[in-house]
Amino acid sequence: IVIAIILVIQFFENPILDSIGYILVIVAIFCVLTVTREYLRARKYKIPSGEIQVNIDENSQETEDLDKHPLNNITEPIFKIGFVGDIMKMNKFELRFNQEVIDFFKGVDIIVGNLEGIVSQKKGPIPKQSHADPPILTSLKTILTNRTKWLLCLSNNHSIDFSNKDFHESLDKIRNDPQFDVFGRNDVPNVFVKGIPINIYTATEWSNEKNWDCISKYNHNAVNVIYEETLQISVDKAFEVAMQWLTSQHKAKIKKSTHPTFIEAKQGTMMANTGHDPNWKKRIRINFYDLNNSKILIRVEASPLSRNILRVEKLKQSWYNGLFSQLFTLLRTIEETSPPEVLSKKVDGKKHCSNCGKKIEKTTTICPYCGIDIV
Repeated sequence: IVIAIILVIQFFENPILDSIGYILVIVAIFCVLTVTREYLRARKYKIPSGEIQVNIDENSQETEDLDKHPLNNITEPIFKIGFVGDIMKMNKFELRFNQEVIDFFKGVDIIVGNLEGIVSQKKGPIPKQSHADPPILTSLKTILTNRTKWLLCLSNNHSIDFSNKDFHESLDKIRNDPQFDVFGRNDVPNVFVKGIPINIYTATEWSNEKNWDCISKYNHNAVNVIYEETLQISVDKAFEVAMQWLTSQHKAKIKKSTHPTFIEAKQGTMMANTGHDPNWKKRIRINFYDLNNSKILIRVEASPLSRNILRVEKLKQSWYNGLFSQLFTLLRTIEETSPPEVLSKKVDGKKHCSNCGKKIEKTTTICPYCGIDIV
């Protein structure tokens, strides 16, 4: 269609149409490149039928890049779990399952899905997620069989789009239906299914309303990285240097500061999925403790703002070598030494003649060296 429009525009000599034609050419080129890229990626990462490809361990001496293993022969499972992604309200469209989707989930015991927002008749701006019932719960039931139930996750960035009260009302409405179970409230972040040792856990990293009063949140304490150093420097100067250093870092923003004891900032971008990059997104907290003898303790705490943290020790080393060592090195270069001892002047009761400069007694009225009167 775009190409046809471009060809039609060529028949008219009009600068505005020419500009539109150039824009359409750029759009067409972009679309072709995008489709080609996705096609090549699909071919590259396609999993051959009946087998999976597993990366060789980094320390392996094998010469082949990939090792192929056939899928395990699966006997009749004890319990089947199906998963779907986000269930969202899309303008005025109603949820309807294609028959292929219904067939795909036949035979499962439970379907886990992420219900974005709440079940309520409340209306709100387009970004806020509110599903009317009917039809949402009624539509979700169309995929179920007699042996299947829904397990809906209620911990996500849209959970508190309206209020804590609306969240709890929605949770009770869903839970009162025998074909639905829910989890994701902060005091019920996980569920055990049918007494079988299958524990399903949920939490969210984001909340549009910055509110985690009701929903479970990811906790990064397990990968909280701490660096400490004691320096001979005033706490005011250390605070000032740390503020200047943070503001000069890539993608760093000061979120909170209390002079001269505390700084909190966020820094970095999601450039990798393992946290090896020193600039990987993180929360930084710096505390300054004033000690005796003009010394201070500087404590830097950093925690990653992501769920997928691999090789924590490498992350710690990378963050220190590539980032926080710069701060400590900078502070050490201006580290204060003890001020030099000032010698006291001894008062000996003598003065100097203003004419010859010789030392004389303070009570002298005539200089014994040059004979001049002392004023």
